[in-house]
Amino acid sequence: MEILRILKVGGPLSAADIATEFGASVSAVRPHLERLAADELVTIEIVRGGRGRPRYRYKLTESAEHEFPNDYESLAVDLFDAAAQIGGDDMLDKLFGVREKSLFSLLKPQVTAKTLEGKLTQIGELLNELGYMSSVERDGDGFVLYARHCPVPAISDHSSAPCQCEKNVIERLLEVDVIAEETGYDASRPCKFRVPAASIEL
Repeated sequence: MEILRILKVGGPLSAADIATEFGASVSAVRPHLERLAADELVTIEIVRGGRGRPRYRYKLTESAEHEFPNDYESLAVDLFDAAAQIGGDDMLDKLFGVREKSLFSLLKPQVTAKTLEGKLTQIGELLNELGYMSSVERDGDGFVLYARHCPVPAISDHSSAPCQCEKNVIERLLEVDVIAEETGYDASRPCKFRVPAASIEL
């Protein structure tokens, strides 16, 4: 983590420069750099110029940015509260209307299955790629889609608008009614969207 911090502050650096900042020898630092490269947290760039052997510098990858502390959740909540203060519920409805349109447009071309179960499976996989930790299970004559990780749990704790947005997107993708049985942030249980047997028969 200290090497990542050094690269964050100093930009692309050679192994020798990193070792100097770290207060250790190059031979001591190099195994850590190799491990970070294997974990795709740093990448090696070749610096050519003049005669002689090319020089190598290490720089952070995009994945490494996630290793640093951030306060995205507080930022999201502050923006959410500011929107509510400025425009009230009407503003929030408009904001999540835009979010719904964007999410639907992203997912719709990728939901190509012909059966309801196939569509649900594809939706679950796509939501997984967005970090929802979702899964689909048959329950009686119907199905249930679980989402075990809310992208911004603090907002869901403030308002039902994010959950309603997700429900609307799932309904539009399936073209059937969906029941939101469990929504809102609660670390002890997942969000639960049910597709009842009556919808399947349609």
